[in-house]
Amino acid sequence: QYEYYREGLLDEIPHRKFVRGVLLIRREDRKKMIDFMNEYKAEVHTRNVELTPEDIEILSSHGS
Repeated sequence: QYEYYREGLLDEIPHRKFVRGVLLIRREDRKKMIDFMNEYKAEVHTRNVELTPEDIEILSSHGS
């Protein structure tokens, strides 16, 4: 079995993965992510969450 890197949408969006299928993204990236998921008819649920200092560091580390 081979493994290789393939560029994707999450390379452009700062995010934090919690478990499979659960991502924390910035509010301003929400539309881009939802539009992408809708192309594949994926089930999407969104929530507003209070960020920890570690979350803020991760989401601001992409320099956007």
